[in-house]
Amino acid sequence: MSSAEERFERAYRAAEAGRYDEAEALYREEVEAGNTTAAYNLAELLTRLEGREADAEAACHAAVAAGDPDAWALLGWLLEEQDGRLPQAEDAWRAAVDADVEDARSGLTRVLLTMERYAEAEATVREALELGEEEAILLFVGVLVAQGRRDAVEPELQALVASGVPGAEAALNGWRRAGD
Repeated sequence: MSSAEERFERAYRAAEAGRYDEAEALYREEVEAGNTTAAYNLAELLTRLEGREADAEAACHAAVAAGDPDAWALLGWLLEEQDGRLPQAEDAWRAAVDADVEDARSGLTRVLLTMERYAEAEATVREALELGEEEAILLFVGVLVAQGRRDAVEPELQALVASGVPGAEAALNGWRRAGD
């Protein structure tokens, strides 16, 4: 194992053990050496640290610049959940969608739903369903309910079950139980 690999492994172990200052320093060394994965891991580490939102945001941008498109999703989540900066979160999630990042459409749907842009949220979550994104089925129900279309939930879920959409049957059963 090279010294760079050792440093990266030490950084990972330090982060897992809660030694965040040590992990941050080691990840920063790896980022300086051009390690794209370390750039993402540094950004992810910083999102977990209270009061470090600005550093985390800068690290997300640096990870994207280093060539890790998954950092768009991390940035979307950071802006959405930690800062509440929904227009910027939307931009980040759209970039993640454009980069074909896994589950990005679900993230964009959450933001659009929160912004009460229901038609866009529905179109986006339908794309997420087609791609089999894990969170999409629950978001789909949320979009329909937010639009005041509770009566459409069960038939829509039945159609998704018939189409073989993962999680649709469990969502349908849960919906039926909740209605009882």
